[in-house]
Amino acid sequence: MQFKSNTISIVISGLAFISALTITGCKKDCLDPANPDCSNYDACLTATQTNADFGFFNKGYLSSNGESVEIYLPTRDTVFILEGGPYFMYFRANSSEMDHYEWQIGLDPRTFNDSIHRTTFQNVAGDIDVTLKVAQESPNTDCFPDDTGLDQVTRTVHFVPYTASTIEEELAYRPIYGEYLGYNEDTPSDTFRVKINRTHWPTGFPNITGLFEDFTVWDFTGNSHYIYFIEERTEYNTEGSIELLPGNKTIVIDYVIKHHDGKVIPRKWVGEKI
Repeated sequence: MQFKSNTISIVISGLAFISALTITGCKKDCLDPANPDCSNYDACLTATQTNADFGFFNKGYLSSNGESVEIYLPTRDTVFILEGGPYFMYFRANSSEMDHYEWQIGLDPRTFNDSIHRTTFQNVAGDIDVTLKVAQESPNTDCFPDDTGLDQVTRTVHFVPYTASTIEEELAYRPIYGEYLGYNEDTPSDTFRVKINRTHWPTGFPNITGLFEDFTVWDFTGNSHYIYFIEERTEYNTEGSIELLPGNKTIVIDYVIKHHDGKVIPRKWVGEKI
């Protein structure tokens, strides 16, 4: 009996030793600071700091594979608005993890308490201040010692009357139109041109040519500095965005080619206006 007892003790000890090696091995072998199982894990990499920064957005809808896709479109702080017409703008907090939100829009005495807020502007011109206040009930002072749990950011929207009566005048309002010379980042020596233009005015939509052979986007939504598009073809679908960077010279096209056999190819094209 004593022999059996010793044998069991040895087996248990061996299993404990193997388990310890496994745990220690994981801690030594992986070096991902965002992975809690790794020895160099840094909890502050994923911690949330109190942050009231926010952006301006339009919202659009695209039809993809028979389903409606909701898209938030980043826009700039300068808005061209038709005289007397309404303009819908979304204000979206950069962080959706705050405990409390409070928006104040211009001189409106009301406050709004969602992380995303939509305002309809009617008959406006000039500047309107937008303020977001946020709060966290238990700020992470271990990672952010100066975090009080409160933050506030104010940004200004500049409303400019839209008075274009010709397509030439409209180009001043929509500087993303034009022709660009650039390359995909994975093949920088292979440069080619991409063109964004209007086929008809004022009711026609822009089209985008040159990104692929015989490629014209037929389903997209966008604004003066940003376009989101979906192209559905027999061999593959393409989905992406085009952004005109500050300075109105450089565009970046982030897009994904989704082949029907499951292959996915992400790409980024960077071009300069010519």
